[in-house]
Amino acid sequence: MDKIYFKDNNLKVILVNSKHENIQKLYQARKDHLKWLNDIKFQLSKVNLNNELTIPVLYESEVGKWFYSNALQFSQFKSRIVLDEMEKLLEEMFDIYSNIYPIFNNKKESKIRSLFGAKNVVSNYEKKLASQYYEKLVPLSDNFKNKLKVLESQMMILSDEKHELIQDFNTKKDKVSGFSNNESKGLKEYNYGPRG
Repeated sequence: MDKIYFKDNNLKVILVNSKHENIQKLYQARKDHLKWLNDIKFQLSKVNLNNELTIPVLYESEVGKWFYSNALQFSQFKSRIVLDEMEKLLEEMFDIYSNIYPIFNNKKESKIRSLFGAKNVVSNYEKKLASQYYEKLVPLSDNFKNKLKVLESQMMILSDEKHELIQDFNTKKDKVSGFSNNESKGLKEYNYGPRG
């Protein structure tokens, strides 16, 4: 089903369908991934030293939320191989990232010292170690971005009808197992099992 959005300034009517929305979500995931990688790079270069990095949990990252709530649904349309490769890359990147994160964010003694005016300092050894981990992330990220392009191409050739079948699990929680919300409430109230 098409949705109509209005542009504020020119009052132009823009027709947006599910295909357009799904492609836009992929573009946003690409931007979120690049921001995540740049945040790590800035942390390493001291540009962003006082800001905390996001926690190293794939499912809670912006890209992870998109991947598990939207992208994986495209496996029903011959995208299973690229999605499996993307998931493997995401898991590898977050495994490496889980080594970088504590270097900058889990320094309880440094936080206590900062209360007394001392700076949160990362040692040269820790900076070098974090940089080595980051260097392992970059080729994985490049590979992931290439897989995003493949998925984008596969999404582009899908019909609008197939895109209609994709529902974002984070936003569309009205239906449970094909039942409407009212029907699913009725099912929850039914007591299963032996009566005695």
